[in-house]
Amino acid sequence: MQVIKAMLQLNQSIQGTIDGVNGYIKSWQRHHSLWKTDKSSVLDKFKAKEPSCMVFEEKLMKYSKV
Repeated sequence: MQVIKAMLQLNQSIQGTIDGVNGYIKSWQRHHSLWKTDKSSVLDKFKAKEPSCMVFEEKLMKYSKV
């Protein structure tokens, strides 16, 4: 009887951990596009425009809010 009780508690703990990890992963889904793009080509295109310091600062502020 104690073995069955321990197994049930273990299963509940494991399921709780899985649910917690899945919730954490879902919280990062809104940032998916940041990893999807080719960062070096985007940066090269941005640098090719020779942006002013103000434009560069605006870009940094945009990402700091994310």
